[in-house]
Amino acid sequence: YIQIDNLRGMSIMYSFRNYETYKEELEDILSFNPVEYELYSIIADIIRNSDNFSEYYLRDVSHDRTCEITKHFKGCSGFPDFVVTSKGPEHSKVGAVEVKVISKNIDKGLEQVKGHIESFGNVIYTNGLEWRFYDKDFFNNYNKAKWSFQLATLNGREITWKNQAVWNDLLKALNDITWQKNKTD
Repeated sequence: YIQIDNLRGMSIMYSFRNYETYKEELEDILSFNPVEYELYSIIADIIRNSDNFSEYYLRDVSHDRTCEITKHFKGCSGFPDFVVTSKGPEHSKVGAVEVKVISKNIDKGLEQVKGHIESFGNVIYTNGLEWRFYDKDFFNNYNKAKWSFQLATLNGREITWKNQAVWNDLLKALNDITWQKNKTD
């Protein structure tokens, strides 16, 4: 949940894990500001609120540039949008998240994703309408995502959403991700 304090001092709890809220936000983004970074806070909220995420940090490195402080977040394909690290003194890199603009066919960004898989092991790849999870071992054996959920289709500026069951399956899959240290790290 995101706590928003309004002008009257009241707090509103807002979660993007509610499918109706999620759909409304994505439709608004597509209509008024269809850019990739508009999805970042929504995607981060969903991942951070997954059942199994309490042992991890999600770091936004989308604007990082290579320097001494940030170079450890750079992978074979440059910086992902987010890096997942374990909590604790090592902050081991255990995954990455790559977000694309809603209107992008995410099949067209697979070379970048392959580099992130090589560097980070586990990768969530999404444009908000489709979500994919790549596990390095699974990808090396089968050359495809471990799972994929198509929440909606896009026809011009019109989003056609699938039913609540697909959303529930996505949330369950996110809850079931086993984040583990990249074996080549």
